[in-house]
Amino acid sequence: FDILVNNAAISAGVPMEEMNSQLWRQVMAVNLDAAFDLVQQALVHLIPVKGVILHISSISAMSGEVDDVAYAASKAGLEGFSRKLALELAATGVRSNVIRPGLIRTEAFANMPADFFDAQVPLIPLRRIGSPEDIAHAAAFLCSHEANFITGTVLTIDGGESAK
Repeated sequence: FDILVNNAAISAGVPMEEMNSQLWRQVMAVNLDAAFDLVQQALVHLIPVKGVILHISSISAMSGEVDDVAYAASKAGLEGFSRKLALELAATGVRSNVIRPGLIRTEAFANMPADFFDAQVPLIPLRRIGSPEDIAHAAAFLCSHEANFITGTVLTIDGGESAK
């Protein structure tokens, strides 16, 4: 079957007082509007084969970080979009789920100071930073036939951080 993964994201990285409508719309366009556009175009292929839609969100959708209001709002919107898609598409057999990663060691953090990750580890109950493989394994499962009764869910992968 076919799979659509919505994984694009940008962050404004500015506090609300400095946010302008152009920057807000840019974040929404990449993080939320693009997912809508892709799903709409992909449905013609996904419905006949009972495909899977997987959205990549962020723990920012729940808690958010300082200077990240547009990013948090876009990811929360993506999660709501996915849950409603799951309900609307259930009769077709198309599933829609979300992975909500915590801190994952990716290229997005390549320019962080050397001690950035060291300072984060004590805040994570599993005492390690997530890896791209942690997300990939969960994504492979959610897109597999073994998960064919899972739709409308948000799977948080953050080493226990959101359980605090």
